[in-house]
This record gives sequence, C-alpha cells and structure tokens, in this order.
Amino acid sequence: MEDIACALFVRDGRVLLAKRSAQRRKYPDRWDLPGGHVEARDTLADALAREVGEELGVKPLAATEIAHLPEPLPDVYGAATYHIFLVTEWEGEPDIRDDEHSTLRWFAPEDAASLDDLTLPDLANVFLNLPQARGSSRSNSR
Repeated sequence: MEDIACALFVRDGRVLLAKRSAQRRKYPDRWDLPGGHVEARDTLADALAREVGEELGVKPLAATEIAHLPEPLPDVYGAATYHIFLVTEWEGEPDIRDDEHSTLRWFAPEDAASLDDLTLPDLANVFLNLPQARGSSRSNSR
C-alpha cells in the first residue's frame, strides 16, 4: 500500500488545485492536489514538503492532516491512501515547476467540489467541509 501526501492550500477562502498533465499515467487531465509519494524513511510531513517544493516551489509552514482518502480505483492504480494536509501558511508563491501539472487555479470550495474531473471524487466533501472556506479573507502566503 502506498502513502501519498497531498497539500490543500487555502488562501482568502479559496483552494488551490493543479490540473495533472495529459501524459501522466494516473489520472491524466484531472484536477488534483499537489503532492506525492512518501518514500522510504520519509514522514508524511517530509514527503509533503519535498513534493510541494519540487512541484510548486513553496515551503509549507503550517500544515495539518485533515483527511485520508482511499484510492478509488485500486484495481487500476494500486492500493493507496491519500493523506490530505490543510496548508494555511507557506513560503513562496505557488507556481508550476515541473511537468507533473499543466495548470494551477484557485477555486471557491463549492466550485472545486462541483468539478466533474477530480482525481478523487471524495475530495468534494473535503472542500465543502473546510472551516477556512467559510468567509476567510486573510492572505496566508508569505
């Protein structure tokens, strides 16, 4: 079973999603959270920091695990658990740094939840149940 650390960045009541590139083996052209595989001897926090640094050029400063979701298609993609971390403070401005994603976009949580091309359908419930999604107007980037 694989563990995958995923960052749910929230700023001004909006969530950041990344569109996976068309050439990705898993879930091509679908909206996803940045992050990646936990490697040997990694903690979840280590993997989260490494992956968002590589993918977006940012360093999480405040991250809390708020959900863990099972891989919805284990027969296709293998068994995995996606550990979702709410990231409310970070250093740097998210920007695509590799070929894993083709687009970054900030969404209102209800708009993100209504996307029909999410990698994990259960992300919709995570977006709709964010406490920061209800009226936060504070900028969280540094």
